[in-house]
Amino acid sequence: MTFTLIATSSFEPMSRYPEQGDLLTFCMNMGLGTAVLLMLVGAVYLMYGWSLFKGLVTLNAAAVGGPEPLCLPSSPSRSANGPSPSWAPSAA
Repeated sequence: MTFTLIATSSFEPMSRYPEQGDLLTFCMNMGLGTAVLLMLVGAVYLMYGWSLFKGLVTLNAAAVGGPEPLCLPSSPSRSANGPSPSWAPSAA
């Protein structure tokens, strides 16, 4: 029985999105090194997946919500401390 450590096919640019049959063909023809690497990545994901997911959600929220104040128009009713409550005495 012969094992190859790397895939034997050459790299070709994608002309379409892979379908299920393409994925199964890749998995059946992958080398031993690729299979071991995918198994190690899966084991790391099983051990640290939840904490990695929480970090990615936090980074995503920071990336989406961070520039939000830059997009909002500044108006005279908004101060640095936020709008004043209706019961507060006016400064006029």
